Amino acid sequence: MPSNVRKSMRPLLLLVSVCASLAVVAAAGAGWFKNLAYGPPAVVIKKIVKRLDWRSRSAEREAVRIFIQDPATDLPHDPTSPVAGNPDGDVTMLVFTDYNCPACRKVTPTIAAAIADDPGLRVVYKEYPVLGAPSRLAAKAALAAHRQGRYLRFHEALMTSGRPINGRGVIARLAGQAGLDVASFEADLNQSEIAAAIDRNTALGRALGVKGTPSFVLQGRTIYGAVDLKTLKATVRTVRLARQARALTRPPRPEISGRPSPRRDRLQSSTAVAPSP
Repeated sequence: MPSNVRKSMRPLLLLVSVCASLAVVAAAGAGWFKNLAYGPPAVVIKKIVKRLDWRSRSAEREAVRIFIQDPATDLPHDPTSPVAGNPDGDVTMLVFTDYNCPACRKVTPTIAAAIADDPGLRVVYKEYPVLGAPSRLAAKAALAAHRQGRYLRFHEALMTSGRPINGRGVIARLAGQAGLDVASFEADLNQSEIAAAIDRNTALGRALGVKGTPSFVLQGRTIYGAVDLKTLKATVRTVRLARQARALTRPPRPEISGRPSPRRDRLQSSTAVAPSP
């Protein structure tokens, strides 16, 4: 390359070098550069896009966490999600479970004991089949039983069956033992609303960072695995105390000219008559 051309390109090359250096510093400062800048350009770009996607999901999870931590509410009530314990309890515990998960079966009596010991506990079951097609079929079966008002009885039958839930034959037998109308039950298994409910649970679990079963989510706190009763009760107690403390320290809403806000009156009125979520 002629020397005059090289000289004319020096400013451009310097600019490119500076920009590249700044990009590397920024990426390193954000924790991106590690394990990203190795490989062909197409691979590097794919890694960066994946990291960006991960960050987007992280933002979604954080939004859900903040929503759950709001002392005024828990999660919007989903009528397809079965509830055990006190439906108007002051502490809500989401239970993500899979019927073919040994740890889920192990912790089932612990959940029942926690409900029996705490009259203020509201347990919301989230069918979360992570172990393949048989688990998804079992989850659909549980929600079909919920349509007949026998979710808890069928849930217990699945969890205590002592064998894998791996086909319609096993499920039909357990449905009959639980006192279900088997014909209606089998028809409901194919309803798109039930499949959609499981998909919503999956989306919620991913947003909350739930990676396996059993998982327990209590207003921003997540417990994984077959925990003992002492741990479960201690977590519920911590959540309840924190919620009570937030309610006591929440500042009153400002009033104009000594008159209550009309919006506040509407909120108080609706709260008095509306059922808890």
